Amino acid sequence: MSIFSDVPSEVSVSYNSYLNCYLAVHSFMTSTKIVGRTASNLWGPWSEPVELCTVNIDDSVKIPYNRLIYAGKEHPELAEDNGKTIYITYIEFEEYYPHLIRVTFE
Repeated sequence: MSIFSDVPSEVSVSYNSYLNCYLAVHSFMTSTKIVGRTASNLWGPWSEPVELCTVNIDDSVKIPYNRLIYAGKEHPELAEDNGKTIYITYIEFEEYYPHLIRVTFE
């Protein structure tokens, strides 16, 4: 039994004090989106995915397949303001090196 679907092999889960719940962060399927899901308990139930960001990818070079990002995950040790601002890394398939982005919840 899975606790949620549409998750690649990498995901982060940590308790976010600002949100007052557990936060799972991951890339979404074969897209350019990174999403988050929340739950009161580690075992769920987990929310539907909520888009945290969409990665802008340079489409000037044409390739014969969809561009994608993967390995999206939060680094809770870098969080600021009790988890209001989180930091996420991801890898773009074509470049194959990690990118760091900041997401601030309202």
